[in-house]
Amino acid sequence: MCTRLVVNLTQVYVPLYMLDTLALHKTSVAIAPLVIFMAGFVMTLLLKTINKTIGRYFTYTLGLLAVWVSLVCIFIYPEHIEFGPEWQNYMIYGAMILLGAGASTLLVTSLSMVADLIGCSVGSSAFVYGVMSFADKLSNGVAIQIIQALHPCKAQTCCPKCAGYYRYILAFVPGGAAVTAFVFLLFLLLVKLLKAKADRSRRSCPSRKWVHRSVQATDSASTTISHTSGEKTPLI
Repeated sequence: MCTRLVVNLTQVYVPLYMLDTLALHKTSVAIAPLVIFMAGFVMTLLLKTINKTIGRYFTYTLGLLAVWVSLVCIFIYPEHIEFGPEWQNYMIYGAMILLGAGASTLLVTSLSMVADLIGCSVGSSAFVYGVMSFADKLSNGVAIQIIQALHPCKAQTCCPKCAGYYRYILAFVPGGAAVTAFVFLLFLLLVKLLKAKADRSRRSCPSRKWVHRSVQATDSASTTISHTSGEKTPLI
């Protein structure tokens, strides 16, 4: 759910940020999402190798770091850059590349982690993915509704308040969702470590069970021998 909030909210509000906050040309509404999607596509080609090398948890953390860096760049980027030098207009697309790569990493890795969680219980996979999809749609709808309800400009046309508003929305709402996702990631990692520790402790117990079974086997053999010889040997 947190991953979908990061991905969908950035897709919704990046064009508004480019137009109202940075006051770029209208072509940026098409260029910025294209840059994000292209960066995400290239990143998906590398994710299989990255997951095999460092694991899913560290891959997801790298995606979070890329998203955080891009959101910080969005937050500190100056407003109305059309009055600045020409090269400054294109620096924001570096943040869009990081955002696309990070969002794609989060989305693909989170789906892989859900598949790992389902495991061999394929009978419940449809229910799990259905609940996850429903929670994604519900959370995104509620978040966008709240954001629009808190919008400072109630008129049909935008006012100067819109510029700062979309900056804070892009920086703090997806950023907060990324922080929440990181907290849940740490929780899952802790559960995995505790489970691995419990499995190791179970593997160390069979030695005691083997001794107990050996004693039982020795007692049984002694009883059999005593019955065969006609003598009853007391068991110790």
